Amino acid sequence: MASRKNVAIIMEERGHGIPTDTLVKVIQESGVHANPDMDDWKEEESMERGLRLMYPLALTVRSCQTDP
Repeated sequence: MASRKNVAIIMEERGHGIPTDTLVKVIQESGVHANPDMDDWKEEESMERGLRLMYPLALTVRSCQTDP
């Protein structure tokens, strides 16, 4: 229904322990888009791997916060 109304649905990793591979699979199979989030990763290596998997699934946005 969202695509008929030109609405994009996005999902992002929020650091709640869902394996990145599982989230990517859900995104791919449901037809939604990823919203790569650069802040909610527990370790740098996981973030790099997760972002590499999720950026190709992103529509146009990413989530990034700054902490001055």
